[in-house]
Amino acid sequence: MTSCGKSCDCGPDPVTTETAAAPSNEGTWVSSFSVPKMDCPSEERMIRLALNGFPELNSLAFDLSTRQVRAFHDGPVDHIATKLESLGLGAAGLFQIVLALGVLVEVARRFIYGSEPESLLMMGIGLVALVANAICLLMIYGHREGGAHMKASWIFSANDVLANIGVIAAGALVAWTGSSYPDLVIGAVVGIIVLNGARRILALKA
Repeated sequence: MTSCGKSCDCGPDPVTTETAAAPSNEGTWVSSFSVPKMDCPSEERMIRLALNGFPELNSLAFDLSTRQVRAFHDGPVDHIATKLESLGLGAAGLFQIVLALGVLVEVARRFIYGSEPESLLMMGIGLVALVANAICLLMIYGHREGGAHMKASWIFSANDVLANIGVIAAGALVAWTGSSYPDLVIGAVVGIIVLNGARRILALKA
């Protein structure tokens, strides 16, 4: 296994990369990135968004417990590594903005064209996601003041928990009232909360 000698500033610690031949059904090469600060699903989503659309990238595999990312790709890893090098608080803040705008656009679409939210499905998915994100939030609770990156991770994960609680509350209110309006109202509130989180993350960068 040969080292590419790449590093990135996804957090205060460098990201190291190793590249080796990959199984033929996954791509020509697999590059393993060690990301010391990747400890929550929020960082995984940020990396997936950043690498989305790379033609040489076939798939990604994440191991949060060991903070490893494996990229199955064809050709050189330089473009992938360079993109990872550019990640930081700005990317996290922009991801939150995109996420918030997506939520608000979806709320507007449902308001204009109507919707029939599935209350039980909403509550079930929201509960599963809430458990995962709450565990993540507890893991970083003691480190939430440990630097800009950890503060951003705390904001990101706290927003996820609030969004999950909102989904569960919306599902319960939809089931109780038989109306889709609770889903629309809470969806708009969640979008505003996420936008505020993006503002706070970008303020950390400044």
